[in-house]
Amino acid sequence: VKMSGLVFASMVKSRLGIPVVLNFSCRDRNRFALKSDLLGAAALGIDAVVALAGDKLANGDAGAVRDLDPYGLLRMIGDLNRGDTGEGRRLLKTLPNLVAGAVANPNRKNIEREHKLLERKAEAGARFVITQPVFDAETARRFIARASASGLKAVLGILPVKRESMASHLKERVADLR
Repeated sequence: VKMSGLVFASMVKSRLGIPVVLNFSCRDRNRFALKSDLLGAAALGIDAVVALAGDKLANGDAGAVRDLDPYGLLRMIGDLNRGDTGEGRRLLKTLPNLVAGAVANPNRKNIEREHKLLERKAEAGARFVITQPVFDAETARRFIARASASGLKAVLGILPVKRESMASHLKERVADLR
């Protein structure tokens, strides 16, 4: 268990006054809790939210909720930004202004599948995408072009490889980097 990402993001925003992008996982909360946290994030001045499925837990996902997937979460962010809570009530008086983002892997062996997922995320409301680490300039250029064609800004992940053992670990254990 770790500190709430929302609490930490709020602390960074208030102490440093810089734009904050908050990772938001569908794994642990139902749709009502997600809405509540999104409205809280907007009220605290969080600038953007990245919709994630959430990693599988080591204990076989015991306790995972997964009421929504990232596409549903992206649509929910868009609905809330328009004032619609999805409860059939009047629109919110104060509209959130969260920028919705997603994640992608430009290194995936089946890159066409990744591009289709990227298009679905854009259609669901993503405005930017943050990638897994990219180690090849041409891969980065191609991915940025595809993201841009889908109307998305791309933020490329960078991972400095500090030592040989780290490079070996990445090569042996991280899918789509082999």
